[in-house]
Amino acid sequence: MNEGTLRNILYTDVLNVFLTIGHHLPSIVCSFIMIVLLLAYLMSRDVWTAMIILAGALIGILLSVKSKKYIAKASKETNQMMKKFDANCTEFISLLPMIQTNDLLGYYQKKTNIAIGDFISASRKADIPIEIWSGLRRFDC
Repeated sequence: MNEGTLRNILYTDVLNVFLTIGHHLPSIVCSFIMIVLLLAYLMSRDVWTAMIILAGALIGILLSVKSKKYIAKASKETNQMMKKFDANCTEFISLLPMIQTNDLLGYYQKKTNIAIGDFISASRKADIPIEIWSGLRRFDC
């Protein structure tokens, strides 16, 4: 593995950590606090409605926990393809004078097309569950 590839992988991983800490974690905590506060308020007004909403929230949490493994696997594959494409771009940029001198543009175009195709196919595969849930929304009353 060359220096540019390693640098890009570490940079992307650091960005993912900061995204999780800075955005996802506070969003999840605030959502949880909001649900608890609103359920507590609703319990003082109407217990049956609060129980129905609590049951819906629990079903949502259960679905989230059950689908976590599949979503993590699909997103990991997409991230790997993105890192591969990023490493390909870095290699192309760093070797640009050599590519122009030795007439290697066709090779790198083919390599880039393959990397883009792999990334798009991994992204589509990861989006299948989202498309299924979006399709089910059409049947809501």
